[in-house]
Amino acid sequence: MRDEGEQALGDKRPRRGRRVGAKWIVVLTLILGGGAALGAGVSAQGVDACDTAGSGVCAPAQTEQTPTTTEQEPPPAPDPPSKPAAPAPAQPAPQKVAPAPTPCADGTLPPCVAAPQSDPSQGTAKRKLDCRKRPGRRRPKRCPRLKGKTRTKHEEQRARQKRRAAARERVERERRRAENKKQCEDDAVTLFGQTPEECKKAADRGGIIVGRYLSRPLPDALPPGSRLSAQFAKLLKQTVGSRWPVVLAVLRAEGKSGPDPAGAEELKKLAKRVQGEGGLEERVQALADYHRAVGLSGLTSGLDAIGGELIDRVLRDARVSIYGAGRTDVAGGRIDARVLVTMLYLAERQGGILVTSLVRGHGLLTKSGNVSLHASGRAMDIAAVGGTSILGNQQPGGVTDAALRNIMLMPAEFRPNELISLFAIGGPSFAMADHADHIHVGY
Repeated sequence: MRDEGEQALGDKRPRRGRRVGAKWIVVLTLILGGGAALGAGVSAQGVDACDTAGSGVCAPAQTEQTPTTTEQEPPPAPDPPSKPAAPAPAQPAPQKVAPAPTPCADGTLPPCVAAPQSDPSQGTAKRKLDCRKRPGRRRPKRCPRLKGKTRTKHEEQRARQKRRAAARERVERERRRAENKKQCEDDAVTLFGQTPEECKKAADRGGIIVGRYLSRPLPDALPPGSRLSAQFAKLLKQTVGSRWPVVLAVLRAEGKSGPDPAGAEELKKLAKRVQGEGGLEERVQALADYHRAVGLSGLTSGLDAIGGELIDRVLRDARVSIYGAGRTDVAGGRIDARVLVTMLYLAERQGGILVTSLVRGHGLLTKSGNVSLHASGRAMDIAAVGGTSILGNQQPGGVTDAALRNIMLMPAEFRPNELISLFAIGGPSFAMADHADHIHVGY
């Protein structure tokens, strides 16, 4: 029994020694690992410090390890191999600071790119070509805006017709002046004792040679002081439309004269009040017909500026009937503008007229021996009014009386100097026995 117990005890003792040895191995491993880690950390810190300070060679820091005394001293562990100190980086040489670059013209940094150069003449010509207003084509949006209102196709056509009529009238006027000057030279024409040189000067002013007499041109019946302004004419047309002759007649009848007789608000109120010509005074109706005869362009620019337009209107108006030779006088520009306006006015007031004598078809002198106004294109003979003949209808209250009174209702600048029939109603009208079949109107 003892031998078995001692044998069992002997077996246990060696096991205890193995356990103690294992513990020492673990302790030594931990100590060695911690020392190595500490050394590596110190070495790395030293290297960083050396790099920052820029010093030459730094030695890694060494740490002392204190051995722990135990019952049995273990053999000293070999020091871990230390890392060789990294050589300090060479300090770079100081560099010269370059000046800041100059920015380009467009604000960017160099290198600068030169902008492409274009031919200025070609670009200007192309831009003008693109922005030109041409019929049937719309202008690009990038073009500058045109001043004023753009005219429509119908307005362009009317403008061309006016220019052509003005050109024809100008050519005819120059031709007549040349003929008058030649007649002054050939026949030594004098007018009430004037010399041929004065005759030529009168021909330059637009006089007309009739036989051996030279007519003196009359001034414009609508001088600048009695015309409407272009701004008011535009406002009147836009505000009241086609009723502008009646509205303007009401303003004139109320005594409002001048180039701008009313404003926009007053025109609107007046247009609402005047819905038609019914109930208006006879004088207002006559003024409205006079405005229609002259036209808004004539009231704005004067009769001399619309001479060609008046000629075209008279020749195209079916209510104005003129004999063949008289139409030639009208087309040739030999008839005064006052006579043409009176024709259109009577056609508006009484529905139509029949003209039987202008320049051609009438003698140079009257029965009294004076030069007739027909010779200079300032007079006309009317044989019928509104489809009713003058012959046999020259009684008070008849068609002749109505025609005479309508002529006297025209503005003062259009009232004739001679108004002859079988009876007189005052003013420039007087009676002559040889005017039983017509009314003579002369300026």
